[in-house]
Amino acid sequence: MPKCLQHPISAKNLLDHIADKKMISDLVPHKPPMLLIDRLIKTEKTRSTAEVFIRDDNLFLKEDKTVDEMIFPELIAQTALIHEAWQHPNHKAQAYLTAFRNIIINRCATSGELLIVGIKYISKLENLSWVEGTVYSVKEKLARGEVAVWIK
Repeated sequence: MPKCLQHPISAKNLLDHIADKKMISDLVPHKPPMLLIDRLIKTEKTRSTAEVFIRDDNLFLKEDKTVDEMIFPELIAQTALIHEAWQHPNHKAQAYLTAFRNIIINRCATSGELLIVGIKYISKLENLSWVEGTVYSVKEKLARGEVAVWIK
């Protein structure tokens, strides 16, 4: 199993991070409430790990306090955008989620849950990248899939 898809939550992850929401907001065009990622925990050349806390004001939260399934491709795409912005801090990257495939959802997150998003680039042609991502709660894998992101 690729390193970025192994369960990433540990006591160390919950304490350490390399960028908080304010720093992320300065790097990307997304702003709250559309900026869903709270912290960038780890980044390497072709992979990153981010953290999301599902709050009651989350745009994807439904009346039953579960998130809509469309949050998962969006979380993967936002983590890819933040990865690119962190790798190239002098360029304010913009990203567009252009497609997704092979999305498997085991369970939707609920309000109050802490989620970890792990991404790994699987292919890239100029500005278009396919990114594999997995979203975890503290106890289980919630979803996985691949998204195509156009980043300029």
